[in-house]
Amino acid sequence: MTWTPVVRWARVRSRDGRLRWSTLLNRPLLWRPRSLKCAVPRCRAARWWCWWTRRRARAACARACGAPAPTRRDTSTPCCRTSSCTGWLVSYVSHTYIHSGSLVVLVDAAPCAGGVRACVRRAGPDAQRHFDAVLQDVVMYGVAATPLKEPPLQGQTVVGKFSDGLHYRALCRRTNIKQNKYQLEYIEYGNIEVSKLEMLYPCPQEYDVGQVPTVVSVVTLDVGAELTAAALEYLEQLKEQEMMLTLPDGAKTAPSGSAAILTVMKTNENMQKKLVELSTPDWKKIEERGGDVVESQCLMYSDMECLQLPSTGGMLQVLDVSLLADGSVSACQEGLAHAQYVFTHLASMMAEYCNSELGRQPYLPKVEELCIAKCPPNSKWFRAVFLEQLDGPGGGKARILYVDTGYLGVVPVELLRKMLPEFVKGLPALACHLEIKDFPSRPTPDMLAKARQHMRVDEQGRGQLRVTKCTKLDDGMYSVEAKELIQAMMGWE
Repeated sequence: MTWTPVVRWARVRSRDGRLRWSTLLNRPLLWRPRSLKCAVPRCRAARWWCWWTRRRARAACARACGAPAPTRRDTSTPCCRTSSCTGWLVSYVSHTYIHSGSLVVLVDAAPCAGGVRACVRRAGPDAQRHFDAVLQDVVMYGVAATPLKEPPLQGQTVVGKFSDGLHYRALCRRTNIKQNKYQLEYIEYGNIEVSKLEMLYPCPQEYDVGQVPTVVSVVTLDVGAELTAAALEYLEQLKEQEMMLTLPDGAKTAPSGSAAILTVMKTNENMQKKLVELSTPDWKKIEERGGDVVESQCLMYSDMECLQLPSTGGMLQVLDVSLLADGSVSACQEGLAHAQYVFTHLASMMAEYCNSELGRQPYLPKVEELCIAKCPPNSKWFRAVFLEQLDGPGGGKARILYVDTGYLGVVPVELLRKMLPEFVKGLPALACHLEIKDFPSRPTPDMLAKARQHMRVDEQGRGQLRVTKCTKLDDGMYSVEAKELIQAMMGWE
């Protein structure tokens, strides 16, 4: 009978903040035969894990954290569950060491905190054949395989069905049985995903990671910034290309996961430097060379793309209701990922620029020129189009239209900043102006209150509106039918 370790290592953090290796967790805690039966004599569990052993693991974690040992049965996690504890038991794929000066092939790469986590394998026909053989065999096995009926163990090799519909070897890193969530690390590609039990299949013994180790190693590249779309596209182009791997500290070998330098053999290009270049905002490049943003091109409203609404209508997200009395609202399609990006990531990027030495100076745009502006009392920065300067030249206030909310506002001129192309290109204006058909010409306050209630408008002026037909009048302008809204206003419901 063959025995296999399920959990090998656990890293815990003591109360003084230092990371330690638990002495009890520094050796295999649970050994199970291939029949998936628990091998601990005192264990009464007939299923795949041993609660008694897991409790010992939690007790060791508690000792390392200086907390009382757990007394209540809890199989959700082998951690001591104290507020200061970070000692989660996580299983990892055992990758091979990386060697400086070796020729490797980029298998996959994904952004991580402050850089890139890249998976590489040795170049050469032997490594290629081994890599392809395992992939093909597992894919063919998964076609006729039956999903698991019982939850996998932490540290168990399984076959996971990926989003592309194919099957790959994976190691179960974490389990949450109650929520049917299983964190997997795909062995051949290194990416980490959360899957469900119905997407997991038993892995044949001949493909277990203990029997057939992966030829893939992991290296990290420090970029120092969040990857842009151009940087992500660059990573996609580099897949399956040969690269020279070197270690920055001059060492000959290093464990998998260490920092490394990858040089593209085809172009002799340093991958890390190229990613830094592509991920550095344009305004920072202007700042580094001592330039001024005023010298950059003027971006007009006509240069900005507008989102399209489907002619059949549907549920829309209302962005602004300040012109509701005139029968108009601003909205976009509900559930757009672009909306989340605009109000979070893009807003953060513009705030960094507007608070920098380069972008903090006020700027007076031309009529219909795009700009960046605050919307008091909100402290965030928004994209806007300049309409007019009140009180003529020299006036201290300006009327602008916020293109992502549709709000028409008046702000002090000192709250306007120069717009840059990186905040416009490929980023359409979010808000569409909607003119509601059959809207009362003189709505009463009670009608407007019912309309707000029907659209569930919150304190920020956002809500929901179902429309049955959208007729395009111009870019970003639509005439819509909202019969349910009209019925609610008239009390016909």
